[in-house]
Amino acid sequence: MRSLGRKSGCRSQSRAGSVRAARAVLAIAIPCALALSPGGVRATPFSSAGWGWWWDVGDPAALGRGGTSVAVRSYGASADLNPATIALAERGYGFTSYAGEIADSRGGDGDPEGSFRQKADLLPRLGGVIELPRGLRAGGSFSVQSDGTYERAQRYAGDVTGPYELKTKGMGGLHRIQVALAGSSLDRRLLWGVSVGRVQGSVKEFLTYNFDDAEERDQLQVVRARLRGGAVATGGVLLLPTEGVAVGASGTLGGSSRLIQEVEVLRTGDYDASWTGRQELPDRWAAGVELRPIKRLGLSADLIRTLWSEAALRAAPGGASRRPFHDTTRWGAGLEYDFVRGEIPQWTIRGGVSGSSHHVRAVDPPGAAARDDAAESEGGSASGKDVRETVASVGLRRLVAKNRAAVDLAIEWGKRGDAERVGLEESFARVSLGITFSSTQRDY
Repeated sequence: MRSLGRKSGCRSQSRAGSVRAARAVLAIAIPCALALSPGGVRATPFSSAGWGWWWDVGDPAALGRGGTSVAVRSYGASADLNPATIALAERGYGFTSYAGEIADSRGGDGDPEGSFRQKADLLPRLGGVIELPRGLRAGGSFSVQSDGTYERAQRYAGDVTGPYELKTKGMGGLHRIQVALAGSSLDRRLLWGVSVGRVQGSVKEFLTYNFDDAEERDQLQVVRARLRGGAVATGGVLLLPTEGVAVGASGTLGGSSRLIQEVEVLRTGDYDASWTGRQELPDRWAAGVELRPIKRLGLSADLIRTLWSEAALRAAPGGASRRPFHDTTRWGAGLEYDFVRGEIPQWTIRGGVSGSSHHVRAVDPPGAAARDDAAESEGGSASGKDVRETVASVGLRRLVAKNRAAVDLAIEWGKRGDAERVGLEESFARVSLGITFSSTQRDY
């Protein structure tokens, strides 16, 4: 069964050993993860604004079925979107995963960038779930929230300075540390969960201006934005009206963080300035459903709305609050089928599709910048065309280590942006690999 209800025959000694193992995973893995660089190398050019490309889903099992996880309680659930999904987890387990991406990018007509290929290392995740007394479950995780790493080169006419090339390179991103508590009521028909987390990190941009008419006037600027840390709190529920139906929902409240912005000219100048302001984190709500018309087949769908337009940015003390970002929507639909030997599914295959949008929009033709400044100064959002991503995915799970662990693989093919609409597009392939492990054999 996919439901992770408690088995009456589970031995307390095995459960205690599982708890100790999972606690060890959390104690060792999360501090080690903090030393990891949260970005990749040569990631998407669409990371060049805001806080980088934002992720809410990084679980390879979920990615294989279209990113759906709000109402799915399978082994290895991480409570990323809905903390109630770990409420019936039997025994403790740990999980870790990583992903890599290769993308082919091309600009619109007349774009001198032409076409190029780039690669990125993405989405490191670590965490685990343990059993507590009174039927409660606790979980903890570290995950990358956004990737602000990119490289890009563009040419400009330069009405005053003459023609020049602008090379931009970004580094860094944000990460999230989260702890969750979950339980059940109404004879295990209603699951609930709460989580609290902290989002922090920094992004850095290097801007190199290469002027055609005077080499000595070339300039290098460094722009840094540091998010010192903002709290996020999530509450979620999962209703189980019948054995084959699960309906989930969650809501997230985002706090605010001190924001430090710095600009430094390293070449042909000695300009150096720093501002301290506030950046609000976006609220979010999510809903999902899982249906099992037969025991081996699961169908799932999610809808996630992130309210970026309400996340105000105050660049400096006493300055006006702006809302430069836009609300985003992510949807996903998927299926999975278990190949069962006896009572245990040894293999699981998955497939799905998903679509999402970016919280930073592409700049419109000349004149848009002035309109954006006016809109932001009035507390509104900047205009522009939305950057969309569509993905098709397949996935596979295999039990290993005498059913003490499961290996998940997800392969995604997708497209983000549009060369005609926003001036740039990417076709990409992403591979995610993860492992979920326990200290004792599982009875599924």
